[in-house]
Amino acid sequence: IKFQPPLPTWKSQAIDRLEMGLFNKLVLVFPHRFWDKEMDSFGSISGPEGDGDDPYPHFAIYYALNRNMYPTTKLPVLVSFISGEAARDFEAAEDKDIVAKALVVLGRIFPEQQPIPYPIETIVTRHVDEFARGSYSYIAQHATGKDYDTMARPVNGRIFWAGEATCREYPATVHG
Repeated sequence: IKFQPPLPTWKSQAIDRLEMGLFNKLVLVFPHRFWDKEMDSFGSISGPEGDGDDPYPHFAIYYALNRNMYPTTKLPVLVSFISGEAARDFEAAEDKDIVAKALVVLGRIFPEQQPIPYPIETIVTRHVDEFARGSYSYIAQHATGKDYDTMARPVNGRIFWAGEATCREYPATVHG
C-alpha cells in the first residue's frame, strides 16, 4: 500500500520497528486415536540442523507443540502450531510433504504405535500475505511498547488503525 501523501514519519517508523511473525497450523484428523486421550500436548524437538539432507530442516522443530483435541472434540484430531523459521519453510512446502514429515515425527514420538495411520483429513494453513506482512506483531530489537501506542493513533483524524498491532497490553493475540 502506498500512501499519498506519505504517512507521517512517526507512524511509518513505528510500522518499520514492529516486526511481523508468521504462525501456521497443521490439523490432522486420524481414523482412530493412537495416543493417550488424556495427554494435553506432546512434542519432539530436533536440533537446528533438522534431519540432515531434509529440504525443510526446520519442520522437525515445529512439532514442539502438538495439541490433543480429543478431550474437547471426542475426535482423533491433533493440531500442530508452526512459527518462526519453521513457518517460513512451511509456507514453501507442499501439503503432502508437510503431512509426510508430520507422520515421521509422530512415529518418533510413538514408536510403539507403528505404523502411524494416515490421516483421513488434513488442514494446512498458510498466513503469509504481502499486505499483512505476517500473522502477528512482535517487538523487534529496536521497538518498544510505545510503538503499539503509536500504531493506535489515527493519522490526521482521518486514517484509523485497528488490530492486534495497536494494542500494547495484548499484542499478538486475537483479542488484542
